[in-house]
Amino acid sequence: MSLKRWKREEFAWAAGLIEGEGCFGADKRRGNPLFQMSMTDQDVMARFAKLYGLRLYGPYNYRAGNK
Repeated sequence: MSLKRWKREEFAWAAGLIEGEGCFGADKRRGNPLFQMSMTDQDVMARFAKLYGLRLYGPYNYRAGNK
């Protein structure tokens, strides 16, 4: 989606989600920039991925002690 088509509210929503749930870093093997976000609300993650044109991985089911 073109950023020019985004509404102001969508920018604010995405910024709040990134600030609260996101993590920036670097790929350990290649040193490439990396962005990760994790939460239990799959519908929220799907909306974020659609707005940014990203692929969504998961959900992942972790058992106690295997994180």
